[in-house]
Amino acid sequence: LKLTDRAISVLRGELKVERKQAKRAEKVKMDVSSDLFEKLREVRRELAAKHKVPPYIIFSDETLREMCAYMPQTEDALLEVKGIGAMKRDKYGAEFLAVLQQEAAK
Repeated sequence: LKLTDRAISVLRGELKVERKQAKRAEKVKMDVSSDLFEKLREVRRELAAKHKVPPYIIFSDETLREMCAYMPQTEDALLEVKGIGAMKRDKYGAEFLAVLQQEAAK
């Protein structure tokens, strides 16, 4: 292990080291239909009860909000929503798509 000249300057207090503050990701507020959001939450609650897992394991609130905002109509479009991968799409996607497609038909 060998120290550079800059490291020695830091150790002697001749050079100050500052750490950059990490920027917090801002949550984007999406204009979503609260009625649709509640329908999706109900589907999530039912699936959670059926699979005996907490609702957030199915999908997070953020994922449900993105579904409301983007209104995916196909299984492939579901993959564009943050929090949905192929496994969750295959396992839970059909139930959520049914609600989204019904809402889009209104």
